[in-house]
Amino acid sequence: LLLGLDAFDPEVALGWATAGELPTLGRLLGECATCTVRNPYGLLVSALWPSFPTGVGPARHGFHSWDCVDVDTYEQRISRPCWQAHEPFWERPGPAGRRVAVVDVPHSKVERPVNGLKIVEWGNHDRHFGLHAWPPAASAEIEAKFGPHPAFGRIPAEGDFAPHDYIH
Repeated sequence: LLLGLDAFDPEVALGWATAGELPTLGRLLGECATCTVRNPYGLLVSALWPSFPTGVGPARHGFHSWDCVDVDTYEQRISRPCWQAHEPFWERPGPAGRRVAVVDVPHSKVERPVNGLKIVEWGNHDRHFGLHAWPPAASAEIEAKFGPHPAFGRIPAEGDFAPHDYIH
């Protein structure tokens, strides 16, 4: 299990886990190996998630930020992550017969089938493509069972940014 807590202060998380406010996280921290991950200096927040699972930096995968300037027109535009050319680590176990479950990795997309389950953009903070999953029927099952993510019911459906950016 790889659990990445994006935009969550580790000292706050550890304090809450120790105090019993996050009992599941506290139990995981007590039973599992942990390590601190440090981002390379200069790696902007949006470039982190495509870089981490593919092992290549923004110079190769091309996603630096959601906001970019078109080099031909100098117009500001919204950028979409697109890392099909770079295989994320969760695609390697499938052909070896291992099943995977990938849930809400920011800036990711269901590009190809996976041996297992992949859910994208149900509850993560940055949205580009809308809720989709592998197998494809999983999206409808999630919406039927749980409905839209609680924060997403309060923001414009066409939004690209984090739900709290719209709420606040």
